[in-house]
This record gives sequence, C-alpha cells and structure tokens, in this order.
Amino acid sequence: MSSSQTSLFVPQTVVTILIPISDPQKQLSDSQPEVNGTDADNHKFIVHKNIVCHHSPFFSAPFNGQFVEGQTQSMMLDDIDPVIFGSFVHWLYHRKVEAAIDINLSPEMLVKFWVMAERFLLPTLQNQIMDRLFEALGASGSEYSVEAAALAIQASNSDILNNMLLNCVFGANSTMGHLLRNSWIDELLVDMLRRGAKGDYIQDPLILSNDYHVPVEVQVIRRSERRL
Repeated sequence: MSSSQTSLFVPQTVVTILIPISDPQKQLSDSQPEVNGTDADNHKFIVHKNIVCHHSPFFSAPFNGQFVEGQTQSMMLDDIDPVIFGSFVHWLYHRKVEAAIDINLSPEMLVKFWVMAERFLLPTLQNQIMDRLFEALGASGSEYSVEAAALAIQASNSDILNNMLLNCVFGANSTMGHLLRNSWIDELLVDMLRRGAKGDYIQDPLILSNDYHVPVEVQVIRRSERRL
C-alpha cells in the first residue's frame, strides 16, 4: 500500500506542464522565463513529480506510463487558463484555494477552477473550491460577477454545478438566493428554465456548500483501481 503522504526528504524528479500563451502581453513572470525555443510560447510550470502524481491520477497515468509524457516528462495543456492552473499548483503545495496577490478569484474563475479539479480527479480540491464559491457568491456585490458565474456553470455541463445554480435561483430563500435569483434568471438557457419550472433539481431552501461536496471516497477507490 502506498503512503497517504508525499515526501520531499530525498532528491526529487520534476515534470513540466506547458500552457500556451494566448496573448504575448500577458505572460506570467513567475512561471514564464525568457528562453529560446518552444517554451518561449508557453507558460512553463515545473512541479515535483511525486506531488502532482500523488494527488492526481490525471497526471500520474501519463507521467508514469509509456505515453509521450512519460518519455519527455512534460505535458501540454492547451485548453487551460494559466492563472487558474497557477492556483492549482499553489494548492498542491499549500492546500489552500488562493490566487496571486494581484488576482481576484471571482465566482466565474472559481467555477472554472472547480471544473478543472474535476478533470484532474481531485475531489478534495473540488470541495474546497465549492466552499470558496459559496463564500464568493454570498459576498459578491456585483451582478456581473454572478452573471458570469451562471454562464460558466451552464457551459460546464456539470450536474452538480447546474443543480446548485437551479437551487440558488428557484429554491433558495436566503439573502444570497434573492441576489442570485435576480442576477441569474435572465442568464438561464431555455433548457435550464424548463428544469427549474419542473422542479427537476435537488431542492433545498437552506443552501449549504457541503450539500454539493463530492464524495472523496469514490475517487479514492477509483484511484486505487488504477494501480491494479
């Protein structure tokens, strides 16, 4: 049985995750050095292999297998926001859902962060993000920020996030519910409006973030199955 913790007491192997720079003017100075060659076109994140592979089967399988990533010890992710990925790398080492000092983790960014954590098979991170998302929605005074979050949720095609959205709009009686209902109702797609009208969602007038937590045990079982 493998340990539930990682160790940095011995020399470590690192892996490189590359994310294309969509706008040359928006380089991340801490992660994008001035270099020649292909890397000059990408944000380059260098992380300890045993840490990222320990937490995420998404990275463990290719980096430890016979894939190209296993041979090069590098991976290209061309559909990931580098700012959000930076928050993921920060979480790997600090276990906190945070962003750089000059960046605000808006509700929309938190939704996209949650979707990325789901893709990386990280239920613990998903639950931490969900807690932050509820906090951000409750504290948000900007209709734009919650409208953007509603659009991001619908684009995610996640049952969990969409159930949360519908409950916030149609089922919530809290102050946060009224704010979200007034801000989100015009952003709902026709299919979502139909679901809401039919009551086709998990209804609960008392919305709590842990009502939308992902069962960690399910992912742990799946992770162990991948080793067999």
